[in-house]
Amino acid sequence: MKIWIRVVLGAAVGIALGAYLPERAGDTALLFQRFFDFIVGVGRYLVFPMIITSIAVAVFELRDSGRFVFVLLKAIGAMAAVTVATVVLSVIAILVFVPSRIPPILGDVVVPTVPSFSAVLQGLFPENLFSVFRFETAFILPAVVFAVLLGLTFRSEHAETEPVVAFFDSLNRIFYRMTAVFVDIIGIGIVALAAFTILRARGIEDFSIFGQLVVVQVFISALIGFGLLPLVLYLVDRTRSPFQWLLALVPAAVTAAFSADAYFTLAPSTRMIKENVGIPRMIGGFVLPLTTILGRAGTAAMAGASFIVVLRSYTALDIQFTQVVWVIVTSCTLSFLLGSVPGAGLLVALTMLSAAFGRGMDDAYLILVPIIPVLAAISTVLDVMVSAFVTTVVAIWEDNKRDIEPYEYV
Repeated sequence: MKIWIRVVLGAAVGIALGAYLPERAGDTALLFQRFFDFIVGVGRYLVFPMIITSIAVAVFELRDSGRFVFVLLKAIGAMAAVTVATVVLSVIAILVFVPSRIPPILGDVVVPTVPSFSAVLQGLFPENLFSVFRFETAFILPAVVFAVLLGLTFRSEHAETEPVVAFFDSLNRIFYRMTAVFVDIIGIGIVALAAFTILRARGIEDFSIFGQLVVVQVFISALIGFGLLPLVLYLVDRTRSPFQWLLALVPAAVTAAFSADAYFTLAPSTRMIKENVGIPRMIGGFVLPLTTILGRAGTAAMAGASFIVVLRSYTALDIQFTQVVWVIVTSCTLSFLLGSVPGAGLLVALTMLSAAFGRGMDDAYLILVPIIPVLAAISTVLDVMVSAFVTTVVAIWEDNKRDIEPYEYV
């Protein structure tokens, strides 16, 4: 049975369980939350070593073929362009459809901290190199930087480093196989992820006051992720149907929807990109993790559009054009700083937007806290689709993608 079928069936079972199981004063939700945390933890546990080794080997292969700089610039340029376009379209959609105002809601929430830009730069090169592998937080950028430097050094000292390259190559194949086995059975895990997601949504009080916001966000995210991105991809490569690309990424999209965790979704994304889309490790092993860590277009778009709703909810005046531009620019900038919070990017982005806006709006984001899990799930799906899109476009530009028919999909 194809993986996408297993994942869809698992999601359907999980949705049914989450919708019809009695909560019993929260015991059911607590049980599925424990399953949720365990499964996401296993996914991260397997994907981190695969990312580090794949980046080191991919950078070596790119440098060896003289394509590293070109691929890096194309990836960053495409990611920046798609991020800006996604945020602009999402903000415009909110301004056009104008969801109803949300009444102030009192509450409190613990928000993960995001390191400042200077702290990020300092953390890239700690005093003890091996400390980058402690992974005391989810921020793996220092380890990624080390992997890039390692890959570049492999090429510089080719003869001396050949045994080490072969060792890293073997390690990466082992880690990839371990992750592939996890993806093979991920349909079972999706049952728990989907059930907990629905149970958590059922626990949202006064869900109806957020209804219009959710509908608009689902519409614009679906339009971009499943409409505009495949259309652009078709214009770039007219030899392939965009629907095949969408079908290839179904497991990654479904996993993103029910985990809302960008790093966890890297496991199915990596396998689908390689074995369904046909992008080799030299491109996929470098560009996909890079755009997942440094580019969160969906989260930025969701944060910007949601903050517009927050502004409208706190003032009876029309939002000025300069304020809209500020929200767009700030949201795009924040998208490149959210790699340290893969499961809480939207909440952190809204917190930072509120604090940066000032004018008594520091805690304004709290009115959206009840609906954050739903919005985060939507934004993570778009994050995954954008990352896969950028990876695919770069592979096409580099003429490094093979055609795989749908009947050959894993």
